[in-house]
Amino acid sequence: MKIVNQTNYNSQDLRAIIQRCAEMTLETEKRKRVVVTVVYARQQRGASGCATIGGRFATVRVTRDHPRPDSLACVTVHEFRHLNGWSHAEMKARYSDDDLARYSWANEMGIGAKQQKPKPTASDKSSAALAHAQRMFVRSQTRLKRAQTISKKWHAKVRYYERKMAACAAWSI
Repeated sequence: MKIVNQTNYNSQDLRAIIQRCAEMTLETEKRKRVVVTVVYARQQRGASGCATIGGRFATVRVTRDHPRPDSLACVTVHEFRHLNGWSHAEMKARYSDDDLARYSWANEMGIGAKQQKPKPTASDKSSAALAHAQRMFVRSQTRLKRAQTISKKWHAKVRYYERKMAACAAWSI
């Protein structure tokens, strides 16, 4: 299963919950081919999702503010059922808090925030710029030496042919 995380939540936490939902719902062969994308919901109402019936792609939407793990698990199982070929007529139309109680195991797993990468400081940027400038200077020196070598080579050929032409001119007189 491939999980694409487009949120600022920890991918490992999302993977743990989604993986457990897949084990509960999907067959092993189907599980290998499924692609789940986790994105932010447009509205702050909770988790929602979208999947094609019998397909292999599912999208799960979570809130930007502290998503409920049990709600995420409930929606994920719902979408996996679509992937198994179930329609809404074969599932509940609405889910209540009693239904979410079945997925309380997800609350114990939790969903944390991604670790933010430290932003580079001014000295980091300056040292990177210096290293780049040094590499470019070395490259320019190499190009300069090559150009000088090529110039010497062609200058020698010009002198050779000038002498040859002068020798031919002297013989023809």
